[in-house]
Amino acid sequence: MIRIACGKGRKERLVPLSPRLLKELRIYWKQYRPTDLLFPGKSKNKTYADTTIQKAIKVAAIKAGIKKRVYPHVLRHSYATGLLEAGVDLLTISKQLGHASFVTTMIYPCAARMSWAGESSSAATAMRSRRGTTPAETGTAPASQS
Repeated sequence: MIRIACGKGRKERLVPLSPRLLKELRIYWKQYRPTDLLFPGKSKNKTYADTTIQKAIKVAAIKAGIKKRVYPHVLRHSYATGLLEAGVDLLTISKQLGHASFVTTMIYPCAARMSWAGESSSAATAMRSRRGTTPAETGTAPASQS
């Protein structure tokens, strides 16, 4: 497990690691020996800027030949959908994603079914709007800061 200190919604959570990823992270850690953050930004105690992450994902998608629009939140959806397809129960997925409400996690089975049927991810957005669910309620938009 790896501890995510300031993930989406500034929530802390534990996320399982595959043996392969753990091996790669150990190699990285031995080489760079980060002290505060595993992946520091320009300085050792600053995280990467959001735009830096967005650009890196966009470049990786282009290199991989992915034609669809790719952004950081797609990784969350892909992770959750992969867990669902592997048979992980929705409550476990909900906890790993840090959803405050189990209902928020219910979008993933619908999105997975649409994906299997070849429908676009915009269908999930349309489904949410028909339900009257806002992006903030589904965890697809940043929560307002108070």
